Amino acid sequence: MTAPEENLSRFRSTAQPNVGSKILSESLGSSVFSSQMTMLALSELLGAKVYDPSGAASGRVREVTLAPQEDRARISSLIVKTKSGNRVLPFAAVSAINGGVRAATAAAEWPVANGAEGLFLLERDLLDQ
Repeated sequence: MTAPEENLSRFRSTAQPNVGSKILSESLGSSVFSSQMTMLALSELLGAKVYDPSGAASGRVREVTLAPQEDRARISSLIVKTKSGNRVLPFAAVSAINGGVRAATAAAEWPVANGAEGLFLLERDLLDQ
């Protein structure tokens, strides 16, 4: 078991059961994908390659965010580490998650990640506890 998985297991034993998987599965159940919920471990998404619409690799997922003031049960965005720095990929711009994250927009269109005020970062705030 990797360190993030151990931390998540420890969190699960002291908090809500399967909270990380539940959040990811509910977010993946949006209309972007299918009407069925998909289970995806947070540790599988972190570090995944992100591809732009042309199929070129744009970067890797550094963080998964929630915006509790909007919807605390759905993923708000992904923070992607690109050659030009960290960028925010809105989850609505994710077209698929299958062997990596497929974005519907080019990396140049993603805003620069300047802080995380108002966001709940799943790796930082959930796994690193």
